[in-house]
Amino acid sequence: MKKSFLFTAVLIIGFSICSIADAAAQRNTARNDAGVVIGGYRWATRNVGTPGRFVATPEEFGMFFQWNRSRAWPATGTVTGWDTSYAQGTAWYQANDPCPRGWRVPTQAEFNALRAAGTEWTVRNGVSGRTFGTPPNQIFLPAAGWRYNISGELMNPGAIGDYWISQPTGEASAWSLFFNRASHSVGIPSGRAHAFPIRCIAR
Repeated sequence: MKKSFLFTAVLIIGFSICSIADAAAQRNTARNDAGVVIGGYRWATRNVGTPGRFVATPEEFGMFFQWNRSRAWPATGTVTGWDTSYAQGTAWYQANDPCPRGWRVPTQAEFNALRAAGTEWTVRNGVSGRTFGTPPNQIFLPAAGWRYNISGELMNPGAIGDYWISQPTGEASAWSLFFNRASHSVGIPSGRAHAFPIRCIAR
């Protein structure tokens, strides 16, 4: 009886330790990314999910963010409580940066360097988007679409990618990286109340 009890207790403790270790590993994976060096900069291989965490795979859209805000909006479905206002500021302030520790929202020059390294429209695991760089130094940005600044409506998932740049273009707008199947450009001015996915660069 005692042996059976001890054996059961050991099993329970063992399972608990494994569960704790697995949870810690998942948290670590979500917060850390070895990144890939392209054009002299280290880029994350996955989009931001909830603030301070990366999604699990490069094909996941992650969450959407309005410029210079850390509130996350879902990349699918409809939303309630949409904020039509736009954030003030002359840069994406660190206090509002949703990237995990050690990462930040990229600048226009950094996205230009990424684009100059080569890009191609492709489909990975059923998800459309663009690769940037050349293997093995290459990342995939999914064409996640965006949320419209007036209504929060989800626009063009699977057809368009729009990723925030940390610099503004005016009082109510900021730069973004834009791409679709046919074209790609850096420096498209977008209303700050739009919500786009975030791809981080190392600090």
